[in-house]
Amino acid sequence: MPNLFPVDAGITQMRGALKIVKDNGGSMGLAELADEAEEKIDDLFPVLDACKLLKFAEVKDGKVQLTKEGMGLNLSNMQKVIKEKLAEIEPFKTVVVALRVENNVSTKKLLEVLGGSGILFFSDQRKSEEALRKILLKWGVRVKLLYYDQETDSWKLA
Repeated sequence: MPNLFPVDAGITQMRGALKIVKDNGGSMGLAELADEAEEKIDDLFPVLDACKLLKFAEVKDGKVQLTKEGMGLNLSNMQKVIKEKLAEIEPFKTVVVALRVENNVSTKKLLEVLGGSGILFFSDQRKSEEALRKILLKWGVRVKLLYYDQETDSWKLA
């Protein structure tokens, strides 16, 4: 099964963590980052997983190290860079392909397509739908990769 983008990571959290590490020369310890971000280390793990999947940072031996791309991020290019990279990471990759084939696809149908590709969030259908909707809204809509129609619970490419 491919690495899934973490449902619990948020863009604002990630942007804050990246800024803190960048302001500290591009490398710092996890505990130090947690202190400066005023977050519990456990709450940073999904954010750091997102950073790793987006290739903005690496975490090794208790240290966060920004990549060249992570160091090059700023407020003016972050949305564009994230949008491009999300389309290559699951579940966004499969969702984008499905929406290129058929526009206005329901969350339930997207979940079926993902399941057919071996991508599962939870064994519980309702919980999985909520997780998929949450991650697509939090990241896909936010960076203008996707558009969501709440009335029909359907998605299309932005």
